[in-house]
Formats: sequence, structure tokens, C-alpha cells
Amino acid sequence: MSTLKKIAGAMISAGYETECCMSYETSRRRAFKEELSEIGFEGINVEDVQRIPWESLQGEIASWISIVRRCSSVLFPGELSFCSTVFPEQV
Repeated sequence: MSTLKKIAGAMISAGYETECCMSYETSRRRAFKEELSEIGFEGINVEDVQRIPWESLQGEIASWISIVRRCSSVLFPGELSFCSTVFPEQV
């Protein structure tokens, strides 16, 4: 964590704020998607949802609610804390 903070500070000081933010965002997005996959989330589009029979969809909805709760209580606050540590002056 301290190494990331030093790298971010050096990049921003050197005028590479945009590149630093892009790299950070890309790596955190990848990590977040991996975390979602680990808790059982599978990306699904509207067309797929419309094709799923209602009985099956009810089970999926219960799973989605559980995942949203975990995101709002654990993952999003964790990402905010992580970002605040890496970019303390920017958040």
C-alpha cells in the first residue's frame, strides 16, 4: 500500500496525473470484477434476463440482492478506503 502511495505521488508530482488515474482505475476495475466473480456474480444483459423463465429468475434475483448488499456494505467502502490511502490529498 505504501509503495502504491509513493508511486502515485511521484507520478502526480511529475505531471502524469491522468496516466496515474487511468492505471489505477484499470487495475481496481479488474480487481473489483474478480471479487464479484468470487462471490458468484455473473454479468448478464437485459436480453438474457428477458429470456429467463420467471421461476428461475426469482432465484437469480435473491442472489443479486445478496451481492448488492455485499457491495454496498463491504466492497464499495473498501474501495473508498483503498483509494483514500493511495491518494490521501485527492479524496
